[in-house]
Amino acid sequence: MIVKTTRLFICIFLAATWLLLSCNKPSSRQVIDDVFKLVYVQPDSAAWLLENKIIPASLTDSDKADYWYLLTLSHLQTRRSTINDSLISYSVQYYKDHNRYDLLYYACRFAHWQARDKKAKENFLQDAVAEAERLGDQTKMSNAYEMQVYYYYGERRYPEVIDACRRWEAVDTVRKADAWYMLGLNYGRMGCEDSSLYYLAQAAEIARHMERPGAGHYLRNYIDELARTNPQKALEIYHLLQQRYPGKYTNTALGIWMGLGQKDSVEYYLSLMENGDMIDKNPWYITRNVMTKARRAYWQAKNGDSFDIRDLAQFVDSTSLAAIELIRDEKERLFMQNKLEQNNQRVESKRQQMLMLLLALLFVFTVAASISIFYIRNRREKLLATEEALDALRQLLWETTIGRKDIKDDQSSIPDSRFFKKVLLQQLGIIRLVATSPTEQNKELLQQMASIANDEIPTESLLVWKDLYPIVDTVYDNFYTRLKVLAAGRLSEKELQLCCLLRAGFSTKEISVVTQQSVRTIYQRKTNIRHALGMNEKDDIVSFIEYSGEASSVVSSFPDNI
Repeated sequence: MIVKTTRLFICIFLAATWLLLSCNKPSSRQVIDDVFKLVYVQPDSAAWLLENKIIPASLTDSDKADYWYLLTLSHLQTRRSTINDSLISYSVQYYKDHNRYDLLYYACRFAHWQARDKKAKENFLQDAVAEAERLGDQTKMSNAYEMQVYYYYGERRYPEVIDACRRWEAVDTVRKADAWYMLGLNYGRMGCEDSSLYYLAQAAEIARHMERPGAGHYLRNYIDELARTNPQKALEIYHLLQQRYPGKYTNTALGIWMGLGQKDSVEYYLSLMENGDMIDKNPWYITRNVMTKARRAYWQAKNGDSFDIRDLAQFVDSTSLAAIELIRDEKERLFMQNKLEQNNQRVESKRQQMLMLLLALLFVFTVAASISIFYIRNRREKLLATEEALDALRQLLWETTIGRKDIKDDQSSIPDSRFFKKVLLQQLGIIRLVATSPTEQNKELLQQMASIANDEIPTESLLVWKDLYPIVDTVYDNFYTRLKVLAAGRLSEKELQLCCLLRAGFSTKEISVVTQQSVRTIYQRKTNIRHALGMNEKDDIVSFIEYSGEASSVVSSFPDNI
């Protein structure tokens, strides 16, 4: 029965554990590790995992730094606004404190891109540059100087652009074309046309020979700058550009033909640029589309034609309306995103509550199951011990009552072990209780015997050994008297009683029941008796006592004058 119950509890426990595991989601650290692999490949998926599968407040410091770093990176990769990614500064500080310099540069870069005030931008820039220079890593220094170049150029701080470009080209010869291209644009903004054309030409030539992806872009800007001073040379380079990138950079030719004054070509390219298929609807190219309209106005004014400003105004209005529509759509998207996040947080909160409830129930169930198993096992052991004790009492009862019928009438006057056992059981009141009570009440008897073992009822008050010792001497040829002489004070009273019970033929189990001592205690007392009497471990106690007692009596019977 107990085996079946244990198996049932184990099955229920395993089922509950499986249920909890199936309800549990992947750990936050696992999600972050997955995002590290996805952020450059599938940035949309990376951002979704971070925003919907992780609660930042529950993260450790290290995971929190990685979380804000990856979230900002995923937003940049998907061209989303980083206005809410201000906690990238936490990642920067954490990476600095823990010497994680590889991530520190990128964290600084992202913080620089998302920062709204100039002071914060410059602080992040200086931080990134100083860290890269301290490490002496040329790749990191190249990236840091590039950050400075684009920042200063956007702020129209042209002398600082030149200084950053010089440092950039000094540490990174592979990207010298990029540094020179920015120098060319910078000198052009400063009005230094010769320097601008020189660096743009060098950048285009290096990029073209190195098969750089930006070679066409560099050539186009070089042509645009050259068209103002040398349109004929610009046209030659444009033909090279068309050979390299056929069908692209059509608008670049427009400036050349304007500079050369070729009306037919200008009209052709203006019409081509104003064609509905050529007008790019992408907001990133609004500048190019507006410039097409502006060039039309400039060309008409240059040739004395009337120009209706309403065309340009209408286009700008349509652009403004499109921008307003985009802003409205973005607000709606953010509203729905926030609502979805709130719903996800509610679901997550309920899931956490359910998980905690299941854990609590599992804990209670485990404790209850353990207590039940322990209780059932303990009760079963007690029941087995009770049955064994009952069998021992029944055996004693049979020997003292029914067993006497087997004795012949002419031997009934001979005292034997049955007489001693009967007297002992009568003192305990066991004969009446066991003989007259049904089985269930026999258990009450055993409970009474158990109370004796718990010192609730002292055994000494039931067994009167001062009356039993003379019976032992009478039945067993002065066994107790000889034992007292042999022991000579080396045995305790309980050990003397144990020797008497052994002589009466009591088994270890019967002695345990009668004296209400454990079987282990009985064995230990036997060992103590052997040691006290100088016996070997395997010697029989009763035989040794009787033999030693007879030898002593023989010696004492000799006359003193012999």
